[in-house]
Amino acid sequence: MPGFQWTGVHLNDHSTDTDTDTALEGVAVVRLIERVGGTWFARLDYQRPALAGPNKSRDCSSFEQGKRGAEIWAERHQERLRREVAAIIADYPHNA
Repeated sequence: MPGFQWTGVHLNDHSTDTDTDTALEGVAVVRLIERVGGTWFARLDYQRPALAGPNKSRDCSSFEQGKRGAEIWAERHQERLRREVAAIIADYPHNA
């Protein structure tokens, strides 16, 4: 899917080989999170502010299945995600 890529939580974090964010133009739209017990869940619409409403999350049967599910979800919602990310980027402060 053009424009979407898997990234780490922090751009300079090389402490793990596990990329957990699906990002568009550097803005995370899905984040996979590992629970203490080793299971995973996906936070969807990660680009939206916390005050915009309750976060959507989905349990994952494994990290690999979570990644695949995130890719399918992002593809299904890509038009909306592209609009929302473009609006977020447009609101970034610009240095003169």
